[in-house]
Amino acid sequence: MAAKSVGYDQVPVDYQEYESDEEELADLVADNRISEISYMDNAMLKDLLEEIDNGDIDMEITG
Repeated sequence: MAAKSVGYDQVPVDYQEYESDEEELADLVADNRISEISYMDNAMLKDLLEEIDNGDIDMEITG
């Protein structure tokens, strides 16, 4: 819905297959925990975004 709100008709999607609902839930919990204990290195992020800004993708979609 967010992509449609800014004019995109299609966006790439990464599907993950899990053997069980429990395995999927464990992965979701781990992802949330990682985000809780991580920090943003703005200098590194700036360098990374400059590296990938080659005109092939709309940098607005990086957030």
